[in-house]
Amino acid sequence: MSNQLLKALIIVGKVTFTLGLTTLLTRWAMSLWPIPWILHTDWGMRAYLWLQRLFDMYGCEDGEDMLILLTLSVTLIASTLTCVALTKALRNLRRSRVDPNVE
Repeated sequence: MSNQLLKALIIVGKVTFTLGLTTLLTRWAMSLWPIPWILHTDWGMRAYLWLQRLFDMYGCEDGEDMLILLTLSVTLIASTLTCVALTKALRNLRRSRVDPNVE
């Protein structure tokens, strides 16, 4: 397999991993912990309404869109950092097998 093809496959793998992890984390955030907590506590609901007024949003749909975009942006950052850390760890693991002096 050529070197360029291997690099392209690695990039496709990283992008797929990052987007898949982003989707899973967003799904988790929207259904399990942070978003239900925000919508079911007084403090969270006040913050939610404050953000709706701040962005001049009206209705339930605008608020849901705001929460989805906020969650996607946060989980994309977390997924990207996870992918970078995993890539570095795997690279160090591979190099340490070749050269035992690599940390």
